[in-house]
Parts: sequence; structure tokens; C-alpha cells
Amino acid sequence: MTEANKLYKAAVYSGRAAPSDLLAGVYLDTELISVARIQINPEYGLIRHVCTLPLLRQQGYGAHVVYHATDLWQRQHANIPLYLLPLPHLHDWYQRLGFMPIADTDLPDALRKIVLQSRRRHKGLTAMYIQPSAR
Repeated sequence: MTEANKLYKAAVYSGRAAPSDLLAGVYLDTELISVARIQINPEYGLIRHVCTLPLLRQQGYGAHVVYHATDLWQRQHANIPLYLLPLPHLHDWYQRLGFMPIADTDLPDALRKIVLQSRRRHKGLTAMYIQPSAR
């Protein structure tokens, strides 16, 4: 967790990992260069704060950490859906990684509240999910 938070801070990113989060990371040699965290809820998992060090972006590390996070989730929580709330400009990128948009009415109540709250800050935000066999 400490390593992930150091990466978020180095990338000037607002995300912070909590002890209860499931973390996936990509290392270059011994340095954590990309991280994704999944908040665990009894009804669902929520990928939050996918981050790669700025100098190493656009090289596939973000996709790799998302694949790793989804694989990890599906191995540990096979029957629990996994969602994310990407910023609008990342929607197509996540679709290429296997995520699909989902209507607000199809979300668990607790997640729907998070989506509505997040839209106050990020207009056009759309919830997405991934099928267990999508990867």
C-alpha cells in the first residue's frame, strides 16, 4: 500500500490506497511504475485510480496493470461484478480493454450513489463493467 501511495504522490495524483483495497502493480526492475486499486464491496468491486508514472505513459503499462487487476479480481471474486468509472476521455480505451458501458439503473444501489456523486465533478462519466470471461 505504501508503494502505491508513493507512486500516486510522485505522479501528482489524488488517489490513495487503503488497507482494504486489492492492489495490482507493474514494476520496471524494482520500481512500481503503474498501479490500480480495487475497492471491495460485498456486492461489487470498483477499480479506482489507475495510474502510471507520467514519463512512462503511452507505453502499455496502464493496459497491463488493468489486465492484471481484472485477472486478480476474477480469480479471487469470480461471481462478484467488477466496475469502473472512467473519465469520459478514457471511455474508448477501457472499451478496448474489454469493459462495457452499463446503465445506471443496472448498478447496485451503493455504486449508483457513487456515480451520481462523481458526475458532479466529472460531466459525462459513464459506469462500465467487465464480464468474467472478457479477458
